[in-house]
Amino acid sequence: MLFARSIARARHALAGLALIAVAATPVLVHAGAPATVTLRYKMFEAGDAVYWYPVFEAWAQEIARRSDGRLKLVAARDETPLQPMTSPGKEAKPASPAEPGALGALREGRIDLLWLRPTDLPAVFPRIGAFELPLMVRDAKAASRALWEYMHVYAPDELKDVRVLAMHVQGPAQLHLPATWREAADPLCARPLLTGSRPLRHLFAGLSCPAPSPKAAAQSNHETGGLRVSSVRPGESAASLNGGPGTPAGTRANGGAPRLDPADASAVPRPQPKDPPPGGVREQSVVGGVQKEILSPRDAGTADVQAFALPFAVLPAMARQAAVGKAPMLHIESDADQAALATRVYMIAMNPAAYEALPADLRALIDDAADAGTSIWFATHMQALDQAARDSLSNDTIRPMSLAEYERLRTAARAVQKAWLNEMKALGFDGQQLIDGARTLIKQHTR
Repeated sequence: MLFARSIARARHALAGLALIAVAATPVLVHAGAPATVTLRYKMFEAGDAVYWYPVFEAWAQEIARRSDGRLKLVAARDETPLQPMTSPGKEAKPASPAEPGALGALREGRIDLLWLRPTDLPAVFPRIGAFELPLMVRDAKAASRALWEYMHVYAPDELKDVRVLAMHVQGPAQLHLPATWREAADPLCARPLLTGSRPLRHLFAGLSCPAPSPKAAAQSNHETGGLRVSSVRPGESAASLNGGPGTPAGTRANGGAPRLDPADASAVPRPQPKDPPPGGVREQSVVGGVQKEILSPRDAGTADVQAFALPFAVLPAMARQAAVGKAPMLHIESDADQAALATRVYMIAMNPAAYEALPADLRALIDDAADAGTSIWFATHMQALDQAARDSLSNDTIRPMSLAEYERLRTAARAVQKAWLNEMKALGFDGQQLIDGARTLIKQHTR
């Protein structure tokens, strides 16, 4: 209930932010124009999109409002999530011979808009990965402004086949684990650990942690209630989040109220469990092999998770899905003077031909939306959901990360960074120049 009220307050406040932004940069639309343009969109993996869809919904509603209802966003039919890659230098596997992936669908004009996570396609967007390295980002808004500038300065060729409307990051990941670890000597070693970030999986796999005995692991699961997370696995289509294919963003299939209200537990979809991959986690770590107790979302359900490295905003939905909340939790967050564990990068891209086909006034609206300001808008909304979720927690369940813990993570992060530098070198890029450029821009925009 506390989570629900906090999220509802955040959405109400952020609606005001959106109106302020619009008032500052008005776009004129011809009154009475008969033409209505529908843009078909797809989103990234819907298991994660369930947490962030209210942000996209708010943006879609703003686009419709600013165009006097002439520009509408609807979910594309046959929604296919991006196919994640686990190693650089290889193209993503197509979902089927006829479907080369959501990015291919965008480039070929089968969809008009795509909200994607470009680091899921490192063969296409290799240099953007600098922003997902551990301990790079502290504030989502500053990092999003920096990201927009970084990609246009250091990797403009990666953006040439699409029209980019926004590039932003989410709120930073924090560490969440059962309260029984409060007195433990090393909460960084809580296992199994779930995170959606590939660099974070490598970071925690690189920490030196004693292997628990089977008896100790069984006792730990008994004490914490076993935080099983099969209900948060990616798998439900983003079209279903919008009430079905072809329905406007933010509406139910029956035309009723918006489907995804974080204050309504019944509105949160429960993706259907899938069989776990044979052999558990198959991803090869850049630091010597990811252990099976370091899990990605696709492996959810294969173990009773002991810890999560995720943003605060994810917790309310997970609590309603019974992934967390069965046992008291401890939340370890980065100190104000520390860089956060990591973040994830997002991009909203448009098919260039779809843009050119718009009437001149609607093209002007899209032009106005395609800038660093829109990127910051998305980051602001995501970070506000983080703050609302955090505010709903009792202060005595949250503690700052200690200096000793942070230094251990910094040491492990060097190995992850070194591996990424080697990946960039193999692709012909100066990885250190990219990291230095990203850090300089982030520092420049961090107040």
